[in-house]
Amino acid sequence: MPTNGLVSHSWQFAGTKTNPQILRMSLKMKYDEVFEEFDKIVGMERLKALHLNDTLKGLGSRVDRHWHIGKGELGIDTFKRIMRDEGLKDLPMIIETPKGVDEDGKDLDVINLGILRKLRRK
Repeated sequence: MPTNGLVSHSWQFAGTKTNPQILRMSLKMKYDEVFEEFDKIVGMERLKALHLNDTLKGLGSRVDRHWHIGKGELGIDTFKRIMRDEGLKDLPMIIETPKGVDEDGKDLDVINLGILRKLRRK
């Protein structure tokens, strides 16, 4: 499972009877602990890519509504941490955010990618 799915999907499906144990645990853990647990259960060597999106809906909503980077419930700090994580920097990253253009006609993918690129810089 891509890592941000670990974060965003655990947020949306917290407390349901059907979510895997690692997702429930991630809500109670700090960033580093989530990846340590992921490594123990799945193995970091099996992580091949990340999909990145914020979430429009709140904790435990059971609704998977992808949203723009840093504009939803996960917030910009979550993405800053992911983008600056040395252990993740070489993985392919795919944005799963709403498509289209903003009110000025700028492509939303270009905006979201620009935010992620700025967050990668230290």
